[in-house]
Amino acid sequence: MRQELQNIEYIERYLENDLNNIEKRKFEQHMKQDAGFKAAVKLQRQIVSQLKEEAFLLDLADYQQEFTQQPPKGKRISPWWILLPLFILGSLPVLWYALSTASTPTEINTLTTEHISLPPSVEMESSLPPPQLKAFETNFVSKKVRAQKGATIYLKKSKSTLYIPTNAVVDKHGNPVKGAYELQYRELRDRADMAFSGLPMNYKNQETAEGLNSVGILEVRAFQNGEALQIAPGKALSLDYEVNKRAKNLDLYHLDEQAETWTETSEVIDLPKKDAYTEAFDSLAYQAAVIAHNEKFKNLGIGDGVERKNATINVETTLIPERMKKTEREERPDPNKYLVKHYKNPRLVKDLRLNSFGIYNCGQKYKVKNQIAVSADYTDLEQIIINNAHTLSIIDMNYNAAYSFKPEQFICNAKANNIFLLWSKDGKLYSFVKRATIKMNTGDYSFQMEDLSEKVKNTADLKRYLKFVEKKTKETVTKTN
Repeated sequence: MRQELQNIEYIERYLENDLNNIEKRKFEQHMKQDAGFKAAVKLQRQIVSQLKEEAFLLDLADYQQEFTQQPPKGKRISPWWILLPLFILGSLPVLWYALSTASTPTEINTLTTEHISLPPSVEMESSLPPPQLKAFETNFVSKKVRAQKGATIYLKKSKSTLYIPTNAVVDKHGNPVKGAYELQYRELRDRADMAFSGLPMNYKNQETAEGLNSVGILEVRAFQNGEALQIAPGKALSLDYEVNKRAKNLDLYHLDEQAETWTETSEVIDLPKKDAYTEAFDSLAYQAAVIAHNEKFKNLGIGDGVERKNATINVETTLIPERMKKTEREERPDPNKYLVKHYKNPRLVKDLRLNSFGIYNCGQKYKVKNQIAVSADYTDLEQIIINNAHTLSIIDMNYNAAYSFKPEQFICNAKANNIFLLWSKDGKLYSFVKRATIKMNTGDYSFQMEDLSEKVKNTADLKRYLKFVEKKTKETVTKTN
């Protein structure tokens, strides 16, 4: 019985937040490993909660009675001290049973990240994200557009072009917009752009997780006097979009921002064949060649065998000096030689229609293979607990995507080369590099993370880090699906 009372005291200290970090970590690990102990904690929490509630009600009734009946003065004993021993005595048998049936602690898997030394860096929640995250956000590019003229906008990060037709936008009441308005856009081209964008990269919430392997994301908005605008009915923006990589089975998706899911549009992604080209006659070069030819023969004289009537050149080879004997076909500029090949951009998708402002994702669906569900906690390399985790972003190096999760639970491909990026609420960035050779199963894991806060301070640093890790992974590990 003494041991059970000690366990109750131990549980009460936890519930009252009276344990230090090391004791708290051991306590929570024991809870995860031992269902019986977890049940005992749950029961004790209910007992304490019930005690507090009943004591509060009794106190409230007593308080009201003081004002209605004015009882004699005297020191009043709180009913909490009367109820507490009774509830503890009544709960001891149940707690004793729960604690006595508790299993021995099971082992929590601990994974330590491989320490990666980077070359010298290039300088450049509460529910709210840490302010350091702003350095990893992709900024919008702003352009002024006159509603009556429309605009052609060449996107900065790619060889993409956005065409805005005339009178293409309306306000929230459906009234045509007049004068100038502000069009904003941003492109997310790679994993570093997507890692902390806040955009979901899953296709639909299903039992089997599906992701989008993105070849480019474009967000487009329009404002006038701070008010969000809409594309007018019957109008659409036209987009020639350069994807960052050729891929099969590409589709264009639009984000339903309320449901946070991607909806497939009706647009067809038709990439040109490699080495595809069109031919065009270079008339300027041909005319220059004809002028040069005429200039060459103009001083040969009347009897030189060359007629110059209406810039037509006829050569009688029998009358031309020996050193200049050539056939007419050989001597005259050949128009066929002035057909110029214009090779198409093999990554440019032409004439995509955007029927509304918002976020568009050009990508391909895929199923996350070898899915496992992980419950996680985190420490740094010195095994100090990271107890203020804010956001977890997982990058599967086989795909151009980044997936955000609550740090406590996530799913991933157990056999993939993954990079786990963890933001803490105090603005620190941690990394865990999981090689495909590390075996993982569904269960509880403790990840030992490397602190990147001093090495990776913005998106450019993150791109550099991801590129470096991917290079090292290719050198040492064969990709496994």
